[in-house]
Amino acid sequence: MQIETWDIERLLPYAGTPRKNDRAIPKMVEAIQAYGFRVPVLARSTGDVIDGHLRIKAAKHAGLTELPVIVCDDMTDQQVKAFRINVNKMAELAQWDFDLLTVEFADLKELGFDLALTGFDLPEIDKLLDFDLDCDGIGGEGGDKKEKPLITCPKCGFKHE
Repeated sequence: MQIETWDIERLLPYAGTPRKNDRAIPKMVEAIQAYGFRVPVLARSTGDVIDGHLRIKAAKHAGLTELPVIVCDDMTDQQVKAFRINVNKMAELAQWDFDLLTVEFADLKELGFDLALTGFDLPEIDKLLDFDLDCDGIGGEGGDKKEKPLITCPKCGFKHE
């Protein structure tokens, strides 16, 4: 795998992308400004973007003219189409361990880091810093958590299994 540097205008977004991400652009711009552009775009040598649409939009807003790109000409058309869906769905399927996330936020706060640069909104962060580490995640009655749907816990206000 080799990372190349491309002119941003060479990248051709996929018009059929079902993922709507314009609301996330300001947060991604903040992340790029704070950390740099750290995750390369995946594209074919034709310029067709496979993954990185949000990062490209934010990079343009941030005034970047060149981006790191990994060329993926080894993928079939079917693989590209399926991968675009898969990579977005996987991020959606992941869940937070709120006990550990709370510790991470507390550590960052103690270090004086700007917590807004984590992508979370300040009200979410405040709720996390007040998170009940003993929360059982099911809002009361016991039972097998694996059988429970994802619900909003009345104790802490976050979604748990």
